[in-house]
Amino acid sequence: MIQKVVLGNAAEASASKTKEWVVGHFIPEGLGHTDGFEIKLWRYDEQPDYGLKIFAGTEFVIVEKGVLTLKLEVPDGDGTFMPRTIELRGLTRDYVILPPGCRKEVIVTEAPSWGVTVRWPSSPGTNKVL
Repeated sequence: MIQKVVLGNAAEASASKTKEWVVGHFIPEGLGHTDGFEIKLWRYDEQPDYGLKIFAGTEFVIVEKGVLTLKLEVPDGDGTFMPRTIELRGLTRDYVILPPGCRKEVIVTEAPSWGVTVRWPSSPGTNKVL
């Protein structure tokens, strides 16, 4: 089977119907389609409409420019959540790995901000707005 190279850029990804996601179960076909993980190339020029969300899998976020503040509710294993606020700075390329079931609210502290999010697994219903 001949594989085709996929070429794109973050601006195209931002304008796409997948809203900056370039790999995952929601990509209809080709090399970007997988249930194993998903990748988002995000950019915030201002505060997005981003409420409290929960992802059932593991999530990795790296900030390449700008500053994000993440308000988290981290599951502690007995059904309760521990509140935590962290700041990710692009200047130092800060990243975080969030455990499954972590509740997250994103606040753009310094714009423009951009970076990459990788989540696994990639399947319908694993990301929910609370």
